[in-house]
Parts: sequence; structure tokens; C-alpha cells
Amino acid sequence: MTKSILKSSPSARSMAMSSKDSGQPLSREGGFTTVSGGSNKTQKEESKALQTSKSVLYWRIAFCVFLAGTAAALGYGAYRFMRDAEERLARERFESISERALSVAQLVIEEKKKATDALALMMGSANPNADAWPNVYMQGYDAIATSLRIITQGSLSFCPLVKPGGEEQASFEAFAYSFFENVQKFPEGAGESAFGQGVFGYGSGPYKNDTWPDGRFHITSGWTYHYSPREILVPFLQSDFGYHSALMLNVHFEHHRAKAIDNTLDCSEARAAAQDATRECGSITDLMWSPTAAADIVDGPAGIMMVPIYPRLDNWTITGFILGKQLWSDLLEHAFESDVQGLDVVIRTDTNTEGFTYNISDGKATFKGNGTVVDEDFADQTSDFYATRHINPNFFSNSTARYYMDIYATDEFVDEYTTNNPRAACIGAVAIILGTSLLFFLYDHFVRKEFHDKRKLLEAKRQFVRFISHEVRTPLNTVCMGLTLLKQEFNTFLEGHGHGRKNLAPLAGKKNDDALESDLVPKVQEWMDLSDQVGQNAAASVAVLSDLLHYDKIQMGTLSLELSLMHIWLSMDKIVSEFKIAARESGTNLFLDLSALMPAQERAKMDHKDKEEIRPSDLPQGIRDALVVGDNVRLVQVFRNLLSNGLKFSQDGGDLIMRARETQTNRNHKEKTFVLEKGEEVTLKQRSVLAIDVIDQGVGMTREQVATVFQDGTQFNANKFQAGGGSGLGLSIARGIALEHGGSLSCQSSGMGKGTTFTLKLPLYDSNGTTSTGSSGREEETMEETLCREQDLEFAIPKLNILVVDDVVTNRKLCMRLLQTNGHTCAGACDGKEAVDMVKASMDKGEQYDCILLDYEMPVMKGPEACQKMRQMGCNSYIAGLTGNVMSEDVDLFRSCGANWVLAKPFRLEELEEQLIEHGVASSSLEQASADNAGIVRVESDKVLRSNSGTPQPFDLSTPTASDLNDEVFEAEG
Repeated sequence: MTKSILKSSPSARSMAMSSKDSGQPLSREGGFTTVSGGSNKTQKEESKALQTSKSVLYWRIAFCVFLAGTAAALGYGAYRFMRDAEERLARERFESISERALSVAQLVIEEKKKATDALALMMGSANPNADAWPNVYMQGYDAIATSLRIITQGSLSFCPLVKPGGEEQASFEAFAYSFFENVQKFPEGAGESAFGQGVFGYGSGPYKNDTWPDGRFHITSGWTYHYSPREILVPFLQSDFGYHSALMLNVHFEHHRAKAIDNTLDCSEARAAAQDATRECGSITDLMWSPTAAADIVDGPAGIMMVPIYPRLDNWTITGFILGKQLWSDLLEHAFESDVQGLDVVIRTDTNTEGFTYNISDGKATFKGNGTVVDEDFADQTSDFYATRHINPNFFSNSTARYYMDIYATDEFVDEYTTNNPRAACIGAVAIILGTSLLFFLYDHFVRKEFHDKRKLLEAKRQFVRFISHEVRTPLNTVCMGLTLLKQEFNTFLEGHGHGRKNLAPLAGKKNDDALESDLVPKVQEWMDLSDQVGQNAAASVAVLSDLLHYDKIQMGTLSLELSLMHIWLSMDKIVSEFKIAARESGTNLFLDLSALMPAQERAKMDHKDKEEIRPSDLPQGIRDALVVGDNVRLVQVFRNLLSNGLKFSQDGGDLIMRARETQTNRNHKEKTFVLEKGEEVTLKQRSVLAIDVIDQGVGMTREQVATVFQDGTQFNANKFQAGGGSGLGLSIARGIALEHGGSLSCQSSGMGKGTTFTLKLPLYDSNGTTSTGSSGREEETMEETLCREQDLEFAIPKLNILVVDDVVTNRKLCMRLLQTNGHTCAGACDGKEAVDMVKASMDKGEQYDCILLDYEMPVMKGPEACQKMRQMGCNSYIAGLTGNVMSEDVDLFRSCGANWVLAKPFRLEELEEQLIEHGVASSSLEQASADNAGIVRVESDKVLRSNSGTPQPFDLSTPTASDLNDEVFEAEG
């Protein structure tokens, strides 16, 4: 069996595994997976998108319903709030008006009673001897009574108590008419009636068979219509109005007045019997209508106060009465202010519970009707729009009528405090919600439109990247495979003549008699060098495509990391070694400076040359075995970018230094636990922050350039400022990778011509604090063990039976020739359907292919569909997809259809062989050693590393310093 030897290291292989979007193998599957619906992924995605769209629609409808409900609730709430506020204002206003009116009504009655009491006291003082009564009067009575009428209108009358039917009545009548004529100087006929002179009563019926045209009749006894038990006359003698049409009227004749007079007489007799001068014996009549023809008396409900007169020298004998008429309309006009309207007031007594009703409008009281005549809506005496009060408490004798004043609101009153504001507030609230909702929906519409446009633009960009990647990688695949095959043919030819490429240079300088060999050696060397240059340019083109892919993934947030526990010094040393040839060609002195990690005493003795000669193995044990948790391939990509950038902008003869140093070494860092693959947990304690400086002595940058150096697509004018060029994406990608590792990338420059320093910061962990739990239970190896293992691993690739499927004849032939040159047996197919038929035929013969290389884009049947059909047939061959479409969805589709691995064009045989070893298709002399290379885990990064608890594990990054720079330093933090 022909064998080829591949030397590889786990780090190199992990590099291949993770570089799925950088031109290296794109993805890794532990074994093939048979998926029945892989080819329907697009339909599933469309179904999922449709379901998501429906879900969004349902949420939008729910949100609209919520907004409508909110608008309705807010509108109703605003309406109720304003309406309640108006009702509350109306209630408070009603309470205020009612309280004032009731208080004023009570005060008016009290003051009226006091005025009547005062006039009675003056009358008793003016006529102190009881024997002189009833033929008495008070000089200036009308003026005095008028002066006491200070609050309300209503007459104040003097009525003496007269015994009927005898000399006393005759004497009094003669005295009265003489008084009218001679003292009061009243007009002729004052106090006279149709029947002539005398005390009179009135009525429509005959009295003692006499009927008088004016309804009056002469009273000569104590008889009344109401049959009062007392035989008395109480004639009207003096009035505050002076002349009065009712002079000589017997006020005891009318039953309301008679009842009040009788109550007063009963109380006075009890007062005299008890010798209690403090007893109040005044009375007030029950509600009565006061009709009269006199111009000075207003018709309407009234109450007449009866206050007894006691002569000053005989305080126990009642000799007359002062009558004070209280017109309720007049009282109400005093009780309510002029701006009050829309109230109904009922004046009632304990015996006349229906009373009389007045309406208040603009402060004026208008008689509304007998009884309680109020709006039905406000007739409830338990409502807030009802008020009542006893308005004559303790002013009269206990047996007198008790007056009450009831106040009711009306629609007119409430309407005065009812506006359109609640409706306007409701409409306004709804309008605000609807307007806000409209603005929201407009904003949402434009945002969705912008998002849709951006998504279309992004999708167009990604399709462009996919198209460019496919259209560039496919022809480059032919070029690179041709170059690889050409170089192998050159080596085979030379080895057949006893020369390898390593021996070409010495042979070129030897004297050789063989003319063919002497002429051929320099030509072959030139052709080999030319092939290398063509290959490098092809690799550069692939690198540009990889940069675009990296940039797309960073923008989309889909860049994934394959974390491992790295000895970062080995990666740094290796990458510096790789760039030294290019540095020498450009005249730049490139070296790795690890002196800052050495002990201070040793560092003080070192010169420039000593610093260049320090290797990772020279470092102290603690720092030598320190670890970085990261993706080795991604970090190496950052190193490559920074070093190539430094070489590009360096000047001839300058230094380019990659310097490592520790910062934040005195911090009390906590332990962090990371979950690795196969359930292994690794606990590490951070010792410090590793700062890696890439320092060049090139053209430098301005402050403005430093500020924009990490922006996407930044590319300075190389002809004007710098000596190099570039795609403008490298530093942006490097910054994104640094952020994915939870680190930072910063830039410093002192100005044009003064060089530039880029600083990458990463957390550094102690290896002696590493503890592992899980199925493997492996101990973390030291840097020396890692280095030795990488150098000793050697793998043998056996001869395999490989099926190459590609619709491009040139690619298919070159790939088969390349594989055959390396000892493999190959067969070819031009499309997926032919490949499926060939696989079925091989399975029927019991001779399955060991490996199938399957192109993506082919006529008749594409690669993923063909892969799925092969798996459905039971094919367990190793299937490697080969595609120029390196977008994640293309790779995932291939994998979901059963591919073990997906390789990116241009095809490299070394990558395929590495994956064959990884998947056990080829045997390995050190297979177990390779299997022990655990410790790599794929995570989806969100800018920080995550521990097993799922919580972010950030670390502090100090601001880059420029302690060794004397000039002003321009800085940019990435």
C-alpha cells in the first residue's frame, strides 16, 4: 500500500477545523448525520418565516386591540374624572350655598325675634301700669318700629289685649278712634268698616244675620270660627307703617293667629305661676297665607311672631302683643346671594309637613306652589343635593310651631356646573392615544420599511459576497490545484533524477557534465519560484474573500469561536517566524520581544540583541505555562493582520516589534469556570491581563487617522500618507475578534513619521490553578509537553477509493489527477444524479467509496440533495462538500443533508487529509495521542466569554499607556 506522510499538530488541526470562513475547512461534524428533510430547509425557513409573520401579525392585532382598549379606558376615565370633578364641584357648591342659606335664615328669624322682643319691652316700659291698659299707645311707635326692621320686611304691629262686649271694649274703641284722629292724625275713616266704628272680624258668611259688603262685621264677643276657648279681643292698634287698612282687626279671629296667641297666653300664665321671668313665651304661627288688599303687604306664605307685653311695673301680667310678620320670600332673598339659581326651597313646619315651595333664581325667591314641588330627580332626601335645618330653635315657647327649611337642587343648578369639558377630555384623551398610536404605526411602518430595505440591502450584499466568493473561488480552485499538481510533478521528476527541491540550489552551482541537468536546474528553480508567487497571489485573493466573510459575520453577530487553552507564546513565536522572510525582503527587522516577561534583574542586563534572542522556552516557569482562553486560529489571524499591517507601513531599515507584557498583576482576580466539550469543566484563575504590542517605526498616523482607524472600510491614501495599501477591513475584523474574546484592540501614534503601536489585550490565566472535571479527567499539559507533542505527531494516509463529483471538467480532472498522484484511486461524476447512481452501484457490489468529494453547485442535481439521497440509501462513506459558497447557511445546508465536512475552494489536499485523520478514515500511529487533544469547545460569542453558569466573565482592561513616548500620543480604543 502506498503511503504519504503528513506531519501535523493538534494546534494546526484545530486551526483547520475552526477556519470555516477564512478559506480553510468550514465546519466539523463528529460523524455523518442523516437528515430526512435537509433539502427542504428553504421550505422550512419559509414556513418558519411565515409563522413568525403570522405571530407578528397576531401581536400587532393584539396591540391594536390593546391600544383601542387603552384609548377607550383612558377616554372613559378622563370623562368620568372630569364629570366627577364637576359633580363634586356642584355638590361642594350646593353644600356651601345651603349652609350659608340655612345659617342666614336662622339668623334672620333670630334677629326678627330680637327686634320684636325689644319693641315689646319698650311698649311695656312706655306703659308701665297694667291698670291703664288696654287704652295705651306708644308715642313715635312707627318710627321706633321702622328702625327695628333692619333685616327683613314685614310689619311690626301693636295689639292690646281687650275684654269683649263690655265697658272695656267700648272704652277702648272710643280711645282708639280718638287716637287715630287726634294723635296719629290718620285720614278720616281710619279703622272704620262698612258697619261703622269698632273691632271687626271678617268672613264671607253672615255674622249674626248681618252681611256687609266689605266682608267685615263688628265683634262684640270672643267668638271665632275656630272656637277658641278664650273670650278675648286682640285688636290691631299701631303699625310700623303708621296708617294701615287693617287697623282695629281682631287678630285673634283668624285660627293660626289665635292658636299662637293662646299658646302665648298659656305660657305666660305658667310663667306667672312659676314666677319664672326667664321663661320664653313668644310664639309663631303655623304656615299661613297672608292675603290682603293693602298695598304695603305682599301676598304669600308667612309666619307671624306673637311676643307678649308685660308692663314694667307688673312683669307677670300679659297686657298685649307685638306681632312680627315674617314673609318667607323676603327671608329667602336674604338667605341666597344674587348669583344663586336653580334651587327649590320648601318652608314647612312640624304640623304642616308639605309646606310651601319657592324657586330661587338669581337670588330671588318665587312662589312655586303649595306642598313639596321639586324635581323628581332630586326629591331623594338622602342625596347629596338635599339640605335641611330647624330654623327657629329655642327662639319661642316649646308649644309653638317648629319651622324647617329644606333645600333641593334642580337640573338647572347642576347644569350650571356641567360643561362639555368631560366630553372634550374624553375626545382629547382618545385623540392623544389614537394620535400617538398613529405616530407609532407610522414610525413602525417607516422603521419596518427601513429595516426591510436594509435587510434587502444586506441580503443583496450577502448574495453579492456569495456570488463573488463562488465566482472567484471556482476559477482559483482550478489555478491552485493546477499549481499544486505542477509542483508535485516537478518534485516527482527531480526526485526521479535523484534531486529534491532542497537540493536544487546546491546543484545549480555545481559543474555537471550532464547538459540537460545543468540547463534544467535553474529553469525548474525559476518555475518553482514563479509557481510559489502565483500561489501566494491566489491565496491573497482568497484572503480578501475571507475578510469579506469575516466582516459579514461580525456585522451579523454570527462569528463563532472554538475556544481552547492556548500557550499564546508558541503562537506568537510561530507567527513571527513565518513573517521574518517577508520582513527581510522589505528591509525590516522583525523580532519577538519577551523581555518584559523576564525577571527585572535579568531584564536590566539585556541589550537589544539579547531581547531578540529570548524564546518562549526561556521564560520563567510561571509565565511560560500561563494560558489564554481563546480561538487559536482567530487570534493568529489578528497577529497576521497586525504584523502584515506593520510591514506594509514600515520604512526600510526600521524595526517591527511584537512585544508581550503583563498588566494588572496586583488585582485580586476571581476564579472562572468554563465548560468545554464532552461536559468537561475547567476552572482557571486569572493572573493578569496580557498586553501584546505590535510596534512599527513607520510613517505613523495623524490624530484624525487614529480616531477612524477601526472604522469599517477605513483605508488611508497610501500615496499621500502611507507606504502601503489594503482592503480597509482588516483592523475592523481584528477589533471584532478581540471583542469576541472579551478583550480590546487599541491604537497609538505620536504623529506622522513617528510610528504606530497597536495593543491587543487578553486575560491571562495561571495553569497551576487549573482544575478539570468531566469524563476525560485530563491534566493540562505544560508548554514543553505541547511543543514536543506537536513536533512528534506523524500520520499515515492509506490509499483510498475516492469519488470526485464536479460539473466543471477541468476541476474534476485536476482533482482526480492530484489525488491519484498522492496514491489514491479516483472515479469522477459530472453531476449529483450521476454520483448517486455510481454510489448505488458501488453499494450493490459491496465496494463503497471511502471518500466522496461533492461539489455544491451542479446541474441536474446539486450537491446537498445528492448527499441526502446517498445517506438515505445507507451510504456511510466520508462525504466532504466542496463549495465556493461559504456562507453559513450554505455550509449548514450541506451538513444537514449528511456531509461530514465542508471544504472551501480552492481545494487543498492537506486540509482533506487532516480531516480524514480527524474522522478516523485514516489510521494514525499516534491515534490515541491525537484523541487526547481535547479542550476545544465551540461557543457562540456575545462579546464576552461565558462560564458554565451562563453569566458573562469580563475582565478589566487598562487604557494603553505611552510611558516610553515623549511626544503627544494619539490613541484609539477598539
